[in-house]
Amino acid sequence: MLGTTFGIGLAFGPLVAGVLIEAFNWRAIFVFTALIGVIAMVFGLPRMRETRDPDAMGLDWPGTITFSAVLALFTFGVIQAPDSGWGSPLVVCLLASAAVVLGLLSKNRTVSEEGASDAA
Repeated sequence: MLGTTFGIGLAFGPLVAGVLIEAFNWRAIFVFTALIGVIAMVFGLPRMRETRDPDAMGLDWPGTITFSAVLALFTFGVIQAPDSGWGSPLVVCLLASAAVVLGLLSKNRTVSEEGASDAA
C-alpha cells in the first residue's frame, strides 16, 4: 500500500503542482499539501489503533545510516550530473559510491534479522 501511495504521488504530484502554480502561485502547493494533511488527520486519527510490536528490537542503526547514505549519494549524483556531465569524475564517484554503500546495505540486511527495511 505504501508503494502504491508513493507511485500515485510521483505520477500525479507534478501535474497537480503545475495546475496549482498556473491557477494561483507557487505558495499554493504548500497550502494544498497542508490542507491534505489536516484532512488526513481529521479522518485518520479517530480510526487508527495502536499497533506496537511487543517484540520490537529497536532501530537498526547500521541499516538506517547506510540507507540514508545511499539516498544522499545517489540523489546528489543525479542532481549534479546535468551541470557537471554524466562522465565527470564527481558524478561517477558519487554514483559508484552509492552502489558500493548499497552493497553494504544489502550485506547488512542479510546479516540482521530486524533490518530497517523489509527486503521482501
